[in-house]
Amino acid sequence: MLKKLHFTRIRNKLATAFLLQIVAIVSLVILFSYYSSREIIKKNSIQLNDSLIENGITNLEAELSSIQQVVYSLFNKEDFVESIPLSSAGDDTVYDAFNKIGTSMMETLVSKSNILSIVFIDNSGNLVYSIDNKASYQRNFDLRNAPQWMEDAMKTLQNNKFDYALIPTHKHLSIQNDFSVIDDMVYTYACTALDVNHGYKPLGILMISFKLSKIAQICENVNPYDSSFTYVVGDDGTIVYDSAGAAIGDMLRADILEKIRTSDNYGTVFIDEKEYVVVSEQSVEAGWSIVSLVPVSEYAKDINTITKYIVLIAILATGVSIFITYLLSKQFSKPIENLSRVMNHIEDGNLDLRAEEKGSDEISLLSRNFNSLISRLKFVMKHEYELTIRQKDAELKALQAQINPHFLFNSLQSVNSIAAVYQISEINTIVDSLGKILRYSIKTKDNIVSMREEVEHATHYLNIYKVRFGERIKYQIQIPDELMQYSILKLTLQPIVENAIIHGFRNNESIWYIMITASIQNEVITIDISDNGIGMSSGELQALRENLESSDSGFYSSEYPSIGLKNVYHRMKISYGDSAKIEIDSDLNVGTSVKIHYPAMLYQEVENNDTNTDR
Repeated sequence: MLKKLHFTRIRNKLATAFLLQIVAIVSLVILFSYYSSREIIKKNSIQLNDSLIENGITNLEAELSSIQQVVYSLFNKEDFVESIPLSSAGDDTVYDAFNKIGTSMMETLVSKSNILSIVFIDNSGNLVYSIDNKASYQRNFDLRNAPQWMEDAMKTLQNNKFDYALIPTHKHLSIQNDFSVIDDMVYTYACTALDVNHGYKPLGILMISFKLSKIAQICENVNPYDSSFTYVVGDDGTIVYDSAGAAIGDMLRADILEKIRTSDNYGTVFIDEKEYVVVSEQSVEAGWSIVSLVPVSEYAKDINTITKYIVLIAILATGVSIFITYLLSKQFSKPIENLSRVMNHIEDGNLDLRAEEKGSDEISLLSRNFNSLISRLKFVMKHEYELTIRQKDAELKALQAQINPHFLFNSLQSVNSIAAVYQISEINTIVDSLGKILRYSIKTKDNIVSMREEVEHATHYLNIYKVRFGERIKYQIQIPDELMQYSILKLTLQPIVENAIIHGFRNNESIWYIMITASIQNEVITIDISDNGIGMSSGELQALRENLESSDSGFYSSEYPSIGLKNVYHRMKISYGDSAKIEIDSDLNVGTSVKIHYPAMLYQEVENNDTNTDR
């Protein structure tokens, strides 16, 4: 039962993976469709609102133009214009003048059904009032009894006789007790009455109050949804008309007013925790704005139906996909299960078993490659593997065990010369250093040593040469203490120092300098051995670099009596692989620099690895 579950596990994983991909794709399609459709519908709805508001602004400006035509028609009435100067004359002519002015105003009033009243105040402060086919007048009207909006309008018009003022919605003006108190909400058009026949001389102030029926009709045409709100707002923020009828004459909310003034006529606000899109446009002529507030939820209504169909199709597609996935996963997993069974037997040590190779798909190709791999593995395990291990081990020990007889001969010659000629204490230095070098060199068990041991070995080597050549040779080793605990391949520094002395300082009678430095960066140790020797020409340098990469292993020979760079390079390649690099730079008569790069590893870690390997 457990094996059966084991074999079907990949089938379940395959089916689950396919199913998750399908669900993820379908989910992304649903989300993308929902949000993209919502944004498209929202964008189209806002564009529709813009169009409706633009039409509303056009109608509003047309209404203003119609009002101005009514005013101009009144200015062209001779009885009106000619009678105004007489209203300030004697008692015999005043009554007749006021009657003519009032009659002209009543004729204008009945010409438009939405005009509720007309008020005219001449330059002497006399007032004529017309409403409901009635006209009355009052001499020396006291402006202190007038509302604030009337005073503001008169001040504006007194400063500019060609200007006009649209007064946002307010309660209708009641002048005298002769007229009943009127609570109707109106908006007022105020302008300077001009004598068009005598140089547009100002005759007084004319104020026409209009019913809200035309404004209501404009808002009704603009309002796109039953749940939306439409306002006509004056330039001071007063609500001229509210489609809901609840805020006429009030001030528009400050947050909405800020949106229409600072958000390029578009923005969103929250009213009673419900989000609304604010779209607005201002009339250049009237100075009033039409503002539409549409709930964001309205934009989602049209998309809900689309989303339902998308979800239904997604469910059906998922069901079909599950069925197809099951069939395909079963077909795909069967040869894999067979291959897995064979691999389990091979893991138990049976290298003679082979997988089925039916078909020409990737699984069959994998089975053929697996069978071929098992055959090669069996051959390698029997012949090549042990041979390769022995060869590597022998090569490492052979490379590590090389010692330069020429160096030993020169060292002994130095000892004999000093002993015979000078009979001084330098003999101790040479003998001590030589003994340590010999012990270090023949200790073939350890292939990897600490940086400290390798530096001490190179120092003993340099001390012998310093005794031999005295002040002609100077060296400096600058390696931080923290690097001394890192590992290094044995016999790395001394062969390169030997090359510098033997080849770099030949036929050179000047003072010799050798500098050894080390650093670590990005888990790579870099050691730089540089000298001020005779250096190499570009051709010699190129030949040395090519020889370094040749297949020759760098063993000791009569042609290459020194262990040298090549020996070090090949040993590092065997130990570190491609991670080890050697860079050589040289200038003729200037000197040579050899940089060694290899992976950083603490010496303690290396010791532990070697110990574990031995065990």
